[in-house]
Amino acid sequence: MTVASCSILVVDDSPIDRRITARLLMGDSRFELMEAEDGEQAINLLQQTSPDLVLTDLQMPEVNGLELLNWICRNRPQVPVILMTARGSEALAVQALTAGAASYVPKSRLAQELVATVARVLTAQRSRELAERVQQCLLTTECRYRLALDPQLLIAAAGTIEDMLAKSWSCPVRDALRIRMALEEALLNAFYHGNLELDPRLREVNLELYHELASKRVTESPWRDRTIQLRAVMAADRLTLEVTDEGSGFDPTPFLEQIESSVMERPFGRGILLMRTATDEVHFQDQGRTVRLTRFRHTLLKTTDGNGGRHALPAADDVIESGFVLDSDDAELTP
Repeated sequence: MTVASCSILVVDDSPIDRRITARLLMGDSRFELMEAEDGEQAINLLQQTSPDLVLTDLQMPEVNGLELLNWICRNRPQVPVILMTARGSEALAVQALTAGAASYVPKSRLAQELVATVARVLTAQRSRELAERVQQCLLTTECRYRLALDPQLLIAAAGTIEDMLAKSWSCPVRDALRIRMALEEALLNAFYHGNLELDPRLREVNLELYHELASKRVTESPWRDRTIQLRAVMAADRLTLEVTDEGSGFDPTPFLEQIESSVMERPFGRGILLMRTATDEVHFQDQGRTVRLTRFRHTLLKTTDGNGGRHALPAADDVIESGFVLDSDDAELTP
């Protein structure tokens, strides 16, 4: 799926970093750029226009990236924010992710990950086409999704959950997007590291080899025959998402015990970080084959709607469970 033409506000007090970021984004004709040299100037621009996405540095004078994010959450809640993190700003970045940033890209990996991350967040904001395909694949009322090894459909499945949250759970737009991005990471982790059994550390050593192995394994036995199960339960007091792969499993303890800020500059570990900052609980079961994400309703109620009111709880017996099976003959890999 492609991202339509959209405007991006790049905020960074370093002219050199702004130029590097702009050069990377300008290589894609879909993106129209605006620039601000600090958070204060960015707020002035946001009061006059509404970009599709804000890409911001964290360490800036006057108004830093976290303060800018908080202003956007209050005044432009429909605009997603991606952080550009530099060494030394890890703790601040974790605060920003918890406060509502959709994703992040380490400055040391802008060339490798910036365009793909921007495209994914914008697609998550805008696209409904694949989400509709997912909904049309409903086969059972037993609330089980069985997903084929197709990253596009995995991403679309996360979009369907986001849509359900907005329509059936009255979830604030920003929180629904953050939960979607966390679920995408869980599904893609199940795809690459679970079913295809790729070592996440290989991404740091040789990204090209990592994707070559993924493209090869998705067509070979036993990997090609594996599926991913997704279970979604929306109850009055909580959202539960369970993702299960059919791989050999792994020990998640080292990832769960690490300090969040320690993974900011690494190309692996971001999935668990986004899960932990977007949900209230992350539990692994069955030797790491199943991850269960829980978001409690009372934590969502801290977010007010556009009129300053609280979102009402559904009836106590209003429990929604949804699931469907996806099958695809074409496994299209995306970075």
